[in-house]
This record gives sequence, structure tokens and C-alpha cells, in this order.
Amino acid sequence: MITRRDFIKITAAGGALASIGQTADVHHTVKNILPGTSLAWESAREIPVLAETDLVVVGGSSRAVAVAVAAAKAGSRVFLVDYMPYLGDDICGSFLLDRQPDEQLHTVLSQKLFHGKALPLPLHVKSILEEELIRNQVDFLYSSYVTNGITDASGEIAGVVIVNRSGRQAVRCKSVIDATQEGTVAKLFGATFNQPDSRTFDFQFTVVGNTPKTAPEIIRTELFSQPLSYKNNTYPVTRYTFRIPATDYSYDSQMKAEQLARKCTWDADQVDSSDLLWYIPGQRLISEKSMKQGQVSVRQISIGCMQPKGIKNLWVLGPCSNIPGETTGKIIRPVPAIALGEILGETVSHRMKNIPAPSLGIVKQSAGKGETYGQVCELLQPLRKVWNKGFISSPSGTLPVLGTYDVVVMGGVEPQEPLPGSLRQKNGARTLVLDYLHGLGGMTTLGMIGRYWDGFREGYSATIDKGVRDIAPADHPRQLKDWEEETLADWKMEWYRRELEKAGGKLWYGVMGCGAVVENNQVKGVVVATPLCRGVILSKVIIDSTGSADIAIAAGASFDYTGKKTLAVQGAGMGKRDPGDFYNNNDWLFIDDSDILDVTRSFVQGKEKLKGHYDMVKIPQTRERRRVIGEYIISVYDILNHRRYNDTISYHRSSFDTHGMIIDPYFILSPPMERHKIYDADVPLRSLLPKGLDGIITTGLGASAHRDAMPVIRMQPCLQNQGYAVGYLAALSVKENRPIRKIDIKKSSGIWFRSGICRNVS
Repeated sequence: MITRRDFIKITAAGGALASIGQTADVHHTVKNILPGTSLAWESAREIPVLAETDLVVVGGSSRAVAVAVAAAKAGSRVFLVDYMPYLGDDICGSFLLDRQPDEQLHTVLSQKLFHGKALPLPLHVKSILEEELIRNQVDFLYSSYVTNGITDASGEIAGVVIVNRSGRQAVRCKSVIDATQEGTVAKLFGATFNQPDSRTFDFQFTVVGNTPKTAPEIIRTELFSQPLSYKNNTYPVTRYTFRIPATDYSYDSQMKAEQLARKCTWDADQVDSSDLLWYIPGQRLISEKSMKQGQVSVRQISIGCMQPKGIKNLWVLGPCSNIPGETTGKIIRPVPAIALGEILGETVSHRMKNIPAPSLGIVKQSAGKGETYGQVCELLQPLRKVWNKGFISSPSGTLPVLGTYDVVVMGGVEPQEPLPGSLRQKNGARTLVLDYLHGLGGMTTLGMIGRYWDGFREGYSATIDKGVRDIAPADHPRQLKDWEEETLADWKMEWYRRELEKAGGKLWYGVMGCGAVVENNQVKGVVVATPLCRGVILSKVIIDSTGSADIAIAAGASFDYTGKKTLAVQGAGMGKRDPGDFYNNNDWLFIDDSDILDVTRSFVQGKEKLKGHYDMVKIPQTRERRRVIGEYIISVYDILNHRRYNDTISYHRSSFDTHGMIIDPYFILSPPMERHKIYDADVPLRSLLPKGLDGIITTGLGASAHRDAMPVIRMQPCLQNQGYAVGYLAALSVKENRPIRKIDIKKSSGIWFRSGICRNVS
């Protein structure tokens, strides 16, 4: 039996701190971008195979874990994939923390999750579900989306393709269980669904800590019968049901609903809220068997209701399976869904015993109809040598265009203002901000680093600090005395969200950037994975704020990182997150956050260290990142000599606090012993522009700098100013219809003053 310690050893072996190298060479013949077309072209390529198993389970809900564990206990090899950074996204993500009176704990797993009368804490749920997988030898990966199906020569299921920050990989298998909310994976294999008659949907959103709110869209407000208790504090829990008309079934419509829910329910007392909306999709699977309408129990449900018609070895365990409509809402809640998952997992495992392993398969691609353009570029190298099981062929195909904007910001790591109000109103520019997590601010907020270390506090950063303080009255009990040094995570996230909404920008959560559309070295779009599909968002300017230059590297930019040249790495952490927390900085492990196996291992390791807490961070607290090779590389000597530039874009102040090894020859002769000696440094625009690429600009820790110089230029307040400057520059690029390289930033007073470049230097 595999223990937690063994799991950590296996997933860490041979991979931590090893660079994944350059982007795969997929720059073949490029088709020109044509106005009005809706498809991007993806050339034929080879995708590395990460694993071979019997069954792939897609989804991280309690029902997904139950079906995976049941299949493993029945003798199958199982691999679980989820796009969230934790398990239990129904309980911890949608906050289905309560148990209905008629829900009996008939399964051992539900008894572990809902023991006692108190509402379960998120970290307890995540830890229990994780332990179930590890003890039953179920392999799993966090933060990974399924993008394609794989079929063999006869059209039978042969695996899936997944994507994460490490690139795309294939997992071969005999069968697939789709435990997603929308049957996303089943659709990739050609499963069909009945479409709903109505485009009005009910969404549930739950908040912790504040008082009930009213809004025209709220049709029901439910205050939990018992509060959520942690240590000596109790917090009221309120679930809202919103009825919202949608123009279509797109992810954009879903995100509009989520932003509306957050807007209507937030107040300064709130200490937590749902990551995910909870809803029952209107569509229903066209299945091998159907059942008559009426109330049915878990054991009365036919397995055929979950099997798509005409497709073998595929099952849908979710709210859009063909379960009678009036029953679905009850059956799919955690307690009964766990029981249903165990039945399905055991049944599928027994059926698979007589199924031979699939022959070499091929990736299913969408041919699409209409003009195609561009070239989809991405990372396609084996994740690790010890996990390399060859390659699988992916023929040429197309990706849908999910939207076209003037400015796209990938990653809410540093706050951006891509379109200041006056420019937006005058030019009608359209902006979209994308973030993988369900909140803005990245390390500052969801990473629990809510206290400044060093850094320049003036400029736009001061505007942010004051804005967050003013989000509630001065006498509010949660106000921080040192508000210029510290900030509440949930207040800052909401302030960012409001400011973006005020400026007319759009915001999508739950989206991972996983590639770029390139035409003649011009980046013209970002490839994204959403819970509904993989697609392309086109933009005139792309701001890569992933913190690790993910999009620029996928587009073909060279980069520097620890690995082949040196093993120098800065310490990292995984912090706790208790109600009202804002600062839990720590440094106790090493993480390669571009290696999804290492990231998954770190989340597992963190739960062991943080036992007993309310929750943990949703993003690794890393300092060592991939750094793009830009038109200029900031060196240690530039900082020591106070070098100035005619294209300075942001001003920085900090020390050479390396949190580990140093590699620059100067420091070997003269180590930076004085940890708190402050240096001031300029960052030129050229260091944010990937060498050889147009249409994209990087920010934050993904900038072009020597790794020993990075500690001086990575401080939060400085990067907040840099975010404003880059956003303003992007707006000017759109306004003047000129490349960012051609903008004269000396004449852009908005950048100079708001970003803090105009400072008093003694």
C-alpha cells in the first residue's frame, strides 16, 4: 500500500528543479489571419505520453474520488485528473458543506467527510479525499484540463490528452469516466446531449461570514441551520440561488453569472466564499438507457443512464447524465453521489477486465468549417524522462475562437489596468482579464502574502492600498492598523474585481493559458483551457502576467531557469489559510512550479504540515520562476551601479534576499551579507519584451533578469506599479495602432506619474 510519504517520494523523484526546456518546434507553415474568421489552425504534432492505465477519471468532486477508489479496489489501475488545485470541488469549491436530513451516511467515505454535526472544514475534506486516492494507489494530477480524446484504429476509446503548466501530455487508457459538471469530456468523444428549452438558469453561490443580501436576481436565500465553526469562532453561512437569463451556453455567459453573484453578495465581513457556482445543466445525455420521470433512489439508477449512446467504455457521472430531472438535484449532492460513484466504479472495473489494452491511438481533432489562420504553439516535450512513454500522433485540426479583444491579460498575478477609463471611453477598446484561480491578486491574496516586505510604496501602488482601506468604514473591526503595509486578502480581491468592472473590462476565472497563436513572430492570440473547452482568444496586445512567462515561452521565446546550468533555487512554501487570514509567508520546501508533478506533490506535502487548519493556499508560494530572455537582461551589476535607462517602465527597491543559493560570480567574491541593505533599480521596457516576438509583453517574475537580480525587482508594491505602467502602455498601443516597442514612453505622463517612475531621488 502506498503511503503519503511514498507518494511524495515517487512524484518528486528525478523531477524537482529540472527545467522542461524550450517549446517544441511546431512553427510550420502559417496561415494568415483573416478578419471575421472563427477558427485557429493547429498543425499535426506529436504529444508525449505521460501514463498508461486502465481507467481515467476526469473531475475532482467527491463523486469522482469515490468512483476512482471503487474501481481501484476492484483491481483496476486508475488515473484521476482535475483542473482545480484540490479535491472535493463540490464540497470545498461550491460549498455543499451541509447534509440534507434525508441523506444517510451509508458509505465509509461519506462518514469520514461528514462525521459529527459540525460543518466539515475545507482542509479536512481535501485531506480525506487525497488520502483515499493515495492509499488505494490512484495516480492523480491537479491543475490539469482534458483537451482531447484519443481513439484507436477502430474508433474505440484509447485515452485522453491533458494540459497544464508543463504543456500537453497524453494518458492512454481502456475506459473514461467523465465526472465533470457539463459532460465536457464525453463531448470530446462525440457524445450527444439534449439541449434545454430555456436559457434561464439557476445558480447557487455560498458565502461565509456576512449577512444575507437582496438583489433582483436572487430568488432564494438560505441561511444554514448551523454556522461554520473554527476554533473559538463561528461564521454564518448563506447560500443564494440566482436566476439569470443567458444569451448562450458559453463560458463567457457562465463568467458573467459568477461575477454577478460575487458583486451582489460581498461585504466586508465576508471571510470565505464559493470558488465555483453550483448548478444543474439544462442539457441531458442521450444515453444507452433511460428511466421514467419520478423519484428514484441511488440503487435504482441504471448504469446505462450514464453511458452515451453508441460509445463504449465511456460513462458520465454528473448532473447532465440521463437521470430523471426531478431526481438529479438530489442524487448529485455529495452524500448520494458518493454512493452512486462507488457502484459505477466497481461495475466499470469488472467490465474492463475483459477489455484488451487499446492499440496505438490517435488524437481526436476538430476539423471545423470555415477559414483558419495562425499557428497554435505550445510546450510539447516529455515532462520527465522517467515518465516518458513515447509519443502519440495528433493530426492537424482547428480550435474555436472564443473571443476577440484589444487587450488580453493572462493571469491576475499583478494588478493590471489595461484600459484607463479615458482611453477606453474614447477608443472603445475591449479588455479581458483571465485567471486560473477564482480571485485576483495571485500571491498577494490567494497566496496569503498580504504584507509588504520591501518595495516602492508610492505611485499606483499607493492608490491600491488606499482603495482597499476605503472599501469599508474606518471603524470596521477588520480594518488593519498598518494598512499601508498589510492588506486583507478578500478585500483586495474584491477591490481589484470592482476596479476592473468599473473600467469596463471583462473577467474570466478558471482559465489556464496553455499556448499562443503566432503569425510571423507576432503573437496574435492566447490558447486557453476552460472547464468547457480549449480554444483561442485573439488580441492586439497580450500581457503575460502568469508570473513565469508561460505564454511567451509557449510562443517560442527563449528563457532561463534552474536545471541544466545550475541547481540554484530559492526556497518556497505552502501556507495555511484560516478565516480572516492575509499573511502566512513561509519557506520550507523547494518547488518547480512549471512541473505539474512537483506542484501536485507539494500540495500533498502541504496538507500533512498544515493539519488541523481551516484550509491552505491555492497557489504555491514560489520565488524561483522561468524568466524570459528579453531584448535586455537586467544584471546584478546594473543594480549595484544604479543603472538608468531611457525606456524605464518601473522603479523598484529591495535587497538581494535570495532565499537560497547565489550564482553570480560577484557574489561568490562578495556575498550579500547585509540582508536588509536596500538597492534601488530601474526596469527597462526592453526587459519585458521577449526577444524576437511582437504583440506580447511579460510582467513580474517572468521578466528578463539574472536570477540573482530578481530579488531586488520582485517586490509586490513595485510590481503593482509595473502592472499599471504595462496596462497603460497596452492601451496606448491600441489607441495609436502601433507596436508596444514603438510607443514613446517619455511622452506618456500617465505612465511616469502613476507607476511611480517620477520619484525624488537624493
